[in-house]
Amino acid sequence: MEWRIYSRTGRVFGAALKEPALVQTMHGAVGAEAGDYLVVDLDCERIRYYPARFFHRSYQVVERPVPLKALADLSRMVVRHVVDSGAESIGETCVRCGKRRTRAEFEGVPTCLDCELKLKAEREETLVCQHDGTAMRKEVIQNVIVDRCPECGGVWFDGGELEVLGAAFRRATDFGMPAELASRMIHGLVERDVD
Repeated sequence: MEWRIYSRTGRVFGAALKEPALVQTMHGAVGAEAGDYLVVDLDCERIRYYPARFFHRSYQVVERPVPLKALADLSRMVVRHVVDSGAESIGETCVRCGKRRTRAEFEGVPTCLDCELKLKAEREETLVCQHDGTAMRKEVIQNVIVDRCPECGGVWFDGGELEVLGAAFRRATDFGMPAELASRMIHGLVERDVD
């Protein structure tokens, strides 16, 4: 892992995983993909895991490589939090996309979450916007399938979906993302401009 210093409100050490790994978090072991990040505060007291898409929204560009004297502390942090490494550690290859590895199954075959959500979205009934009568499009936001009107931008949530987005906000803050940034991120996903 090549550690670098990133900035946000302060400075942190961050490194992209070179291969899939199981990472121990406060919520249990998480299957991380190659390209996801481990982030350590400069005092090396706490480590956080970020999927790549969240990391790049939370932290600014690389500033400089980590000083050599800090690498030993970072290595100890990683050893404590990376439970297992290697492609075999996080299941089988998704049979639908052939790209991601997963331990989950959908309809009896290994299926990554992205493919499962895509299949479910394709099978859901198409809704009509109650504002202007336009057929709504299916979109996946934080693992929630929502219906969005391509004309007015209105969004329809089924029962429980808003709560799932709220849980995503809480997870982001648990992983160390500032609450204001997490709020802006969720709000931006739901309220973004219509193409």
